[in-house]
Amino acid sequence: MTEVLFTNDGDIRTVTCRGHADSPELCAAVSALCFTLAGYLHNVPCWISVEKLEPGNVELEFVGRHVSARSAFDMAAVGFMQLEKSYPGRIKTTVRIIHRYAGDTFTEIKRGF
Repeated sequence: MTEVLFTNDGDIRTVTCRGHADSPELCAAVSALCFTLAGYLHNVPCWISVEKLEPGNVELEFVGRHVSARSAFDMAAVGFMQLEKSYPGRIKTTVRIIHRYAGDTFTEIKRGF
């Protein structure tokens, strides 16, 4: 099982991907999305604070207000949710959005479409 967590905390965006896919096609798709996102972030206005791209262990964290960095994060999340729909029980994608208002914090969790 591959578990993917997208966290949106204001200007800080984090993607973690853990585990191995039991399907060569799913493995290739997961790798393609992870490496494409990392590569794209090197070409847009953002600061990459964490970049680990290892088999079964991916961590990306970046800070960016520019729409292109935020859009790439959203696109990757949708891509992983589509993989989850196509490979049920083999990949789990969670999107966590942290909201901060007047000193209060709450977290919104999104699963699937």
